[in-house]
Amino acid sequence: MRAVLDAPHRLLTIPLLCLWACLLCSEAAQTSILKVPGRLLGETNMTKLFRALDSSVASSGDTGGIVLVEEGTSECGSGGCSHSGSLLISVKDKRGLSFACAKDMGEPVCLVNGNDQRRIMAVDNTTMDLRSVEFTRGLGEYGSALDVKGSTIMIKLCKFTHNSATTGSRGGAIFVRSGTVELLGTSFQGNVPAALDNEGGSLEVKSICPSGYNGNGKKGGLLAIYGSIGGAKVNNFECTKCSAGRYSELDGDVCTNCAAGYNSSVIAATANTVCEACAEGMFAEEGSASCSICRVGRYSNASGSGSCRACEGGKYLSGEGGDALAHNSGADCATCEKGSYSGEGSSSCTKCGVGTYSGVVGSANCTLCPLGRYGDSEGITSSECSGPCSANFACDAGSTSPSGGCPLGQYLR
Repeated sequence: MRAVLDAPHRLLTIPLLCLWACLLCSEAAQTSILKVPGRLLGETNMTKLFRALDSSVASSGDTGGIVLVEEGTSECGSGGCSHSGSLLISVKDKRGLSFACAKDMGEPVCLVNGNDQRRIMAVDNTTMDLRSVEFTRGLGEYGSALDVKGSTIMIKLCKFTHNSATTGSRGGAIFVRSGTVELLGTSFQGNVPAALDNEGGSLEVKSICPSGYNGNGKKGGLLAIYGSIGGAKVNNFECTKCSAGRYSELDGDVCTNCAAGYNSSVIAATANTVCEACAEGMFAEEGSASCSICRVGRYSNASGSGSCRACEGGKYLSGEGGDALAHNSGADCATCEKGSYSGEGSSSCTKCGVGTYSGVVGSANCTLCPLGRYGDSEGITSSECSGPCSANFACDAGSTSPSGGCPLGQYLR
């Protein structure tokens, strides 16, 4: 046990082993095998596991490996530990296994490092998905990062960097003896002498990005290959994750906006179920990451609104304080008093100007003072306005002075 517990950086400590309910087996000089129950290797544990692998089990001078076992198994099993000295991870006879980094943001943030000493992963008779993991510095005869036999593997958003094969021109990163391997949004760099090697199976580099990312990835550079490789033989796919307010449900789909009236803060979303309806008093345009409170003069009386309704003329809504509850009903629109008016969607009422009046509440506009009368102040509330015009003056409608207009018997020339 000391070979693991005393390894550099000391990341595989007793509490960590207890957390995963791991077992150690096949203890021998300079060899240690960490056994991990497969059911505990969900996405939530992958970051810690890979950090432990990179910093401890795979550290210089130590040999070891990871064997995924069923819970309760105390022995390595037939062939399970046979390559422990030169192989980091052995996976055999598993179905529906997923190696996925806990934080999938479009860039691999979990690292598996062979430290230029050993092959990284061998997969035999297994169905497995790999996602958002970087395999680096594997070293072996071929397939130094991934050696596949009789398995079906889907690889998404992974990176294979600086993996080396020591045999001829064979694949330094991925070697397929038999089985099927498909790659989406996966990049290669510095793998020698070739990146991909297909001996007797099916190996395809698809020119699309996974769900949650935008359609076809940006491509660059030709892959160095050995054997028959299907699809796009390029070494760099740059898949752009769907931004908040967008999603893509199928591999190869372009990102789609959440509908107007809905929002989502989720990045790289894979289903429209992340789009949530805005509450009453709020709205969202198409593709929104969040809902906004209706602006002053407007309200929304239904959830899932793509826009807000304007208060009708003669009413207003100030909405002070930015509270959605103050914008969730037409009843929130207050009525203008006599002597004032408002247009549609107003945040306040305006006093009637001089020469005009409003004699009722809820006016959308003001009326000119009638012929023979004048209004010399704002906010007049009656058709009487400020009073009659001066003797011998004929005030036109809307006059602002008692001596407005022409004297009786005269007219403008």
